[in-house]
Amino acid sequence: MTISRPAPDQREIDTTPVGPPPLGNKGLPYAFVALCLLLFIPLGVKGMTYAIIAGAMIVLATLLFVLGMEKFGTCVIWLAMFTAPMTAVVLPGASIVTAADFCCVVGFSLLFPIIVRKHLWVPWQFGVGSLVFFTLGMIVSFRVPVPFASIDLNLRVTAATILMPLAFAWWAPRGRKLFWIVAAYPLGQCFNVVYAVLQGPTLGNGRYKGLTEQPTAFGYASLLALCVIPFLMVSVQRKYRWMAGPAALILIYGIWISGSRASLLVLAILVVLYPLLERSLKAAYVVAFLGVIGMAMFQRILDQNGGSNALARLFGGSGSGGSDEARIDGLMDAFHVFEKHPIFGAGYEFDTFLAHNIYMQVLTCVGVVGFVAFMLILWAFAIPLFTGRQPYRLLAYPAVAYIVVGPITPNLGSRYVGIMLAVSLIGATIGRMGPDDVLEDDEPPPGPEPRHSARLRRIT
Repeated sequence: MTISRPAPDQREIDTTPVGPPPLGNKGLPYAFVALCLLLFIPLGVKGMTYAIIAGAMIVLATLLFVLGMEKFGTCVIWLAMFTAPMTAVVLPGASIVTAADFCCVVGFSLLFPIIVRKHLWVPWQFGVGSLVFFTLGMIVSFRVPVPFASIDLNLRVTAATILMPLAFAWWAPRGRKLFWIVAAYPLGQCFNVVYAVLQGPTLGNGRYKGLTEQPTAFGYASLLALCVIPFLMVSVQRKYRWMAGPAALILIYGIWISGSRASLLVLAILVVLYPLLERSLKAAYVVAFLGVIGMAMFQRILDQNGGSNALARLFGGSGSGGSDEARIDGLMDAFHVFEKHPIFGAGYEFDTFLAHNIYMQVLTCVGVVGFVAFMLILWAFAIPLFTGRQPYRLLAYPAVAYIVVGPITPNLGSRYVGIMLAVSLIGATIGRMGPDDVLEDDEPPPGPEPRHSARLRRIT
């Protein structure tokens, strides 16, 4: 893949298109945010909590006019990435709207006048798959007894799987901006893990969930955060790479105390695959070393956290048998529905939608035709792993984790997952977003480091 670069004496040239704003009114985004703030002001008379919320909105309005739309919008998107793993943090009176959802809407509303002027390119697999998947989902929704419920679920799945990745890919953050946007997710989950440890386990099962709705999602958020640690580590100077170690340990501990067997199993698979995919002998030695230590301390590890840790549950501890039965029953119910509607599916019905298998969820809801479209979308997310250049090919690992864990999780339509699929799609569009899609690279530092020569601007 070749990436166009301007000559050194041309890097300061402003290539921003001139002419009237695309909406004909440059103040429209400001008016939109001001309207949102006015809607929050009446909350101040309903109690101290709502008064704090209203005050926070006023502070945000002040930051908007101090920083400007682009910088403030970028900060809000960073906050969306930071809070994405904390799915239990919702807006008052709107339990289905998380803090990350709200930040995404506000952030992209502010960035819209900038985004809409950019050239958009996505892999053809994503374009074709998205069009077929969404259209078919809308059509079959009118075949169910309650079309509104099916349309609602279809829109949620579309928002997480298509719209959110599309918005990030069109925004196309690059250089240091991309680094900090990606880093926000593991930083947020590290904070979530620390909060979970301080809060203690949930009653009854001894598992931790922090600010996430339930322990399984807590563990899976830690897994997704771990998937971008390699990208972050190779994107900074060597003297800062040690910071990736403590962050990775915190995230691994988050998987451990969550009791999520699926997350632990997929982590083990990725750890084995990583040296092969990256052709790294050093990584292979590390994996072998950790494997020897794990085998030597196997029994002691099983007894940690009173037998409620992820490894103990993987071997049948802490009431995991009941969970297995519920998963099998849900899977069989979904399969029976698929047998009756194999081609176009039976629409999005809540009972069959809960099958703990994203592929069976898709087959049940939109049939084989929708399943093929869904696989095209997933392939578009994973493309950088095979066609991308370093270090951007490493952004595909969240999508790889999603594909591998798919048969044992019901994460179709989860926004905390969709926001990381967006990171993978950004990796697939690097260098393909038109002549202005230039990597912010410095000259490579002295010394042998050919494998990661195409890197982000170093953080000093």
